[in-house]
Amino acid sequence: MPAATRNDSPTAPRFSPWAATFCAMLVTALPLTAQGDLDPRVAALTKKAAASLQGFANKAAQAKAMTRSRNTYQVLIDHYDADHAKARAALGHERRNGEWQQVKDPKTLPPNKASKRQLLQQEKNWRAVAKQLSKLHRVLGLKLLAENKLDLSKIDLSKIDQGKLQLERALAFDANDLESHKALGHEGIDGFFGTEDQLTFVRSMRAMLAKAKQCAALPCDSKSLAADQMPDALQQSGLSFHGARSEHFEHWVIGSDEQARQSVVWAERALVMVRHLLGEQPLASQALTTDSRAYLAIIRTVSHRDQLLQRAPITLGDYDMVKAKMFSGMSYQDQGKSAEWAICNPSDDDDRVVAHVMMRCAAQRLNQGLSEGLVHALTWMMCGTIKTRYMQLAHTVSKKRDEWPVDALIWRQRLEKAIDSATDWPLVQVPRERMDNFRDPVRAKSWSFCVWLLARHPEDWLDLCAALNKKNASQQDVDDLFAENLALDVAESEAEWRAWAQQNSAIGKASGWH
Repeated sequence: MPAATRNDSPTAPRFSPWAATFCAMLVTALPLTAQGDLDPRVAALTKKAAASLQGFANKAAQAKAMTRSRNTYQVLIDHYDADHAKARAALGHERRNGEWQQVKDPKTLPPNKASKRQLLQQEKNWRAVAKQLSKLHRVLGLKLLAENKLDLSKIDLSKIDQGKLQLERALAFDANDLESHKALGHEGIDGFFGTEDQLTFVRSMRAMLAKAKQCAALPCDSKSLAADQMPDALQQSGLSFHGARSEHFEHWVIGSDEQARQSVVWAERALVMVRHLLGEQPLASQALTTDSRAYLAIIRTVSHRDQLLQRAPITLGDYDMVKAKMFSGMSYQDQGKSAEWAICNPSDDDDRVVAHVMMRCAAQRLNQGLSEGLVHALTWMMCGTIKTRYMQLAHTVSKKRDEWPVDALIWRQRLEKAIDSATDWPLVQVPRERMDNFRDPVRAKSWSFCVWLLARHPEDWLDLCAALNKKNASQQDVDDLFAENLALDVAESEAEWRAWAQQNSAIGKASGWH
């Protein structure tokens, strides 16, 4: 299981409350102002909190940190003042026919133009606001609960509900507020306190990572294959392949017999893990069909590829020579079965083989944007690496762009910075990303989200990824399919993911992500 390093530099914030705020915002059923018969103290706090949030949103806007400003206004109207005119206007809303309506496309709202220094200052300002609001909610929540304990004959259930809601809001601004957790009756796991759903998720992810570690060490039988057992297409290439076979796989590798045997051993290990992840879901048996696959051929260099393509035209697949040379891997049919060749450095064989099993035995039938994340999730869990890429524009025809190093720590750090600045790739766009131009910010988001998805929704992730395998899906399609398959829409899912993936997240650390 991969080890993760936390960023504890002096300039790094202790926590970014944005994701926790939005997660709690969505989990809480009703905003404070929607509760009937409010205690006057609750009404006063609500007014004070609204003013505090408006003040921060104004300053963020003046610093040109527009996303932060709008996110703060969203919290304000969702929890404190649904009719706050300035907040509604900043979000592009107008009141028509007695209802607030989105009249401006969010894409046309003012963009972020804050400098890095300004963003850091806004982060510092927000931490102060969040600390203040968390304390206000906690203190009042504890008072409301304590008052009911003084006279058991006069228990006020509405006051209990209001007290609990205050404590939930305290946790929205500080997810690590131990006093609020305990007052709400939250249990803990190794120092992490949360709701039953959160604890269930922590247990689920810990079990998933433990299973991946176990699978990565499984002993599996394999045997070397003689040269005369080599498929005709590989013999025609004239390349020096070594073959091996296991119960479910046949691989031919340029290298040694040992490398070939280890290759099929890793394939068997990955298959055990994929089967574990798929479980008893209806689509699982279809996804796990392996007998229709012929073999995987692992080559080492571009010159190997060119020789293979020229001498064994069957390995061109559906492409001509010019297009086939743009790629580092290709599927093709050999005697009615699906075969594949791939260029891979010997040090990356494990990652490549694990990715091959996830893609060919399960993910290729699913949504492309999330299938790439599933591939990275499995290689990270089993090998600690994220090297193999299926979806990306061929380098020979791509424009110059910033390609991230294949390092899980760097991906995590960049993703955390994006979450802190509210600039991470929108989840609703990930399933809609083009296969031939899969950008690295999307790739990192898909990887992280899929790790979370596998543990958070072990019974539903496959149905979701299969349902999203829809051509030209709109944003509304994506949102509808999330709600249908997870009982959470995209915004709710993304909020939970952010609370888990953000820097110094308590639930992220408890689950094994950090």
